Amino acid sequence: MAGGIHPPTSVIASWPSSGQDSPTHSSGVLAVTIIFGPLAMITLFTRLWARFMLQRQGKLDDWIMLAAVVHIFLLSNDKYGFRCHVWSLPTAELISQRKLVLAIEVFYVWATGFIKMSVLVFYRRFDLHLIQRLYVVIVWIGLVSVLLSTLAFTLVIFLSYPAWIKAGHTYDCYNEPLHLLVFSAIGTFHDIMATSLPLFLCWNLQLPFPRKVALNSIFVVGYIACLVSGLRIYAIYRVFYVSYDVPWETWYVLLWTILEVLVAAVCANLPALEALASRYVDVLGRL
Repeated sequence: MAGGIHPPTSVIASWPSSGQDSPTHSSGVLAVTIIFGPLAMITLFTRLWARFMLQRQGKLDDWIMLAAVVHIFLLSNDKYGFRCHVWSLPTAELISQRKLVLAIEVFYVWATGFIKMSVLVFYRRFDLHLIQRLYVVIVWIGLVSVLLSTLAFTLVIFLSYPAWIKAGHTYDCYNEPLHLLVFSAIGTFHDIMATSLPLFLCWNLQLPFPRKVALNSIFVVGYIACLVSGLRIYAIYRVFYVSYDVPWETWYVLLWTILEVLVAAVCANLPALEALASRYVDVLGRL
């Protein structure tokens, strides 16, 4: 298999002429943003309203989630020809694509990092007297792991030796395919950990059985983000190892990227909404 951003001349020669009409992708990235973007915003602002206005218990995890959402909407971009085949685009637009991809990589790293850190910090809200110390240790290990990996992979993105050099000279940059696949795999592991941990934590809490089931059902929804993360890894693999039609294949990466972070943001906000719903159910039950 072969693919990536440096096609051989034999492959370039086999492409249709740039003036030939070629199919384009749909507006799927925009559609996902329109559908799930408002849902993420509604759940976020409902969460903030419940925490800061009703419960008066706004904490660090709420502020971290707010920072995550800011980064998320910087990802929703399929301009610069990502909906087209590579042979349909001028060189200037391909260069703009590479710059945009670099920015998207940074925003994705921090958007997903903030979401997972918010979730793990949220777990610190649980009454530590009701859960095993082992789970507390795992939460802290997960939090430190997510923070360090976010910082490390952000720095790696900008690695280049030398930092600036004239055109035509030799240079050495980071291994983009390896970097993206490794970070995505680690990120998927963190997703699974952050989703699975509350299933054990909540089951040990002193709550009525129906509420335990309801609360755990909310966390189980987070596995959807894990599944989408896996699909994103496959899309990245295709970009660098299957096809030289990078813009066309990158569109799938963008689609799974924005879907993953928006679904993850919604899932991260749901536990706070469950607490709000339980409060109003109790109020209605006393009427």
